[in-house]
Amino acid sequence: MLNCYEYLYMLRSGDDYGYEKLYDLFQEMIRASVGGVVGKYYPLHIYREDFIQEARIAMASAVESYREDQGASFATYSELLIKRRLYSLMRHLVSPSFAHMHNARSLDCCPEDRETPYDTMMTNDHMTEPEYRLNYVLAEDRLTRVLQEMNAMELAVYSCWQNGRSYQDAADSLNVTYKSFDGRLQRVKHKVRSAIISPC
Repeated sequence: MLNCYEYLYMLRSGDDYGYEKLYDLFQEMIRASVGGVVGKYYPLHIYREDFIQEARIAMASAVESYREDQGASFATYSELLIKRRLYSLMRHLVSPSFAHMHNARSLDCCPEDRETPYDTMMTNDHMTEPEYRLNYVLAEDRLTRVLQEMNAMELAVYSCWQNGRSYQDAADSLNVTYKSFDGRLQRVKHKVRSAIISPC
């Protein structure tokens, strides 16, 4: 078996046979890198093949850009490029705009014998329901606008509320009385609830 540098030479000489040999040579490293990413966030396991494909693309990129004078072995260099590409894909998949897909179920999957079609299609994640998700996104937008319109003191009160600080601790940190903090907090809560609950 040739080493990776001999396969690189083959590729740079125009012999594409070296690609498959390189993939075979680094297959364990690719699978370990993919496993390290997918293992950190369980819902991503359904995208394992996509991660492997991205790793292969990164390997091809490493072949094109690797230079022996860069002070790193090809294995180290390619692993770095692979991990960067995998983490980039992971950030995309866990973004709020994509997260609702994690509990989606393929129509090609084989349901268990005891499952009815209804069981197969159902999920406990409400974000997969279009109407619920739309209302959630609209409420999130309204809340963002309300927070942008709050003054500095209201934002400070909101922060104390979100962080679960006690009334007395929050009042002391904002240099206001207990009663004053309570009044400000009630007004902030009212604004937030009004934003989240869509008007009829």
